[in-house]
Amino acid sequence: MTTTSSSTDADTEKKPATDCGSATTPTPPDNSEAEKGVVDPVASTDEPNKEKENEAPASSPPRTAQGLVWLLVVSSILMANFLFATDNTIAANIQPAVIRQFESLDKLAWLGVAFLAACWGTSFFWGDMYARFSAKWTFCASFVVFSVGCALAGAAPSMDALNVGRAICGIGGAGM
Repeated sequence: MTTTSSSTDADTEKKPATDCGSATTPTPPDNSEAEKGVVDPVASTDEPNKEKENEAPASSPPRTAQGLVWLLVVSSILMANFLFATDNTIAANIQPAVIRQFESLDKLAWLGVAFLAACWGTSFFWGDMYARFSAKWTFCASFVVFSVGCALAGAAPSMDALNVGRAICGIGGAGM
């Protein structure tokens, strides 16, 4: 790479020449105003700190459930997970009886898909409900929806009603 000297600069500094013959860009001065200690008097006024305004509010203190209360909370969560898993296991095992009773083999696939599709479709809804409302009451509401779906599926007179019940189970199951 060749270097040329600039005749306009007072202190003959060497700059690299470009291959296409265009002029080189001037280099900024070494000392900026901030480095020299020049302070803008308008910027140094006592304004409220904008970083404190953007900070997240202090989080609530951790919940301290101990003893019997902790045991009941953990047991209820585990029982809800057990019901969710049992519901899916039962639905898989009753398929031959469903085909015999309702004589509807073409809708059998919806027995499992209705649950999963409703579960996937309402996951964000339940997440939003958990963010807006009390976790305890949101969990209880999802459990009630799940139970209503189970009751509807258990008492279904047709394959369509069974699939609707399974879909309601999926809606409630997404919240559990």
